[in-house]
Amino acid sequence: MDPAQFKLLMEAFQQQQQALIKEVSNQFQAQIQTMVQSTQAQQAGLTDKTKIGQLLCASIGSDHYNSMEAFLGPDNPLKSLDYDILVGEFKKMLIPK
Repeated sequence: MDPAQFKLLMEAFQQQQQALIKEVSNQFQAQIQTMVQSTQAQQAGLTDKTKIGQLLCASIGSDHYNSMEAFLGPDNPLKSLDYDILVGEFKKMLIPK
């Protein structure tokens, strides 16, 4: 493979990689939105943000719960964080900038 062919191959690879990153980012954004909407539907009548955060944790499934627990580390237990902080942390974890 000569340098020109290699350059074309790398450009095509980078374009595919960017398209994949955009698609995955959109999927994560949709998952976050679904989790938030699910929690908002359950929180009708609740005013304690910590309890609302616990509802969010209960609705996300074990994979995301364990990932978020690992992401935050032992200093920030999920059960003690309020809803707004959790949503922000989920966005940081699932859609890094």
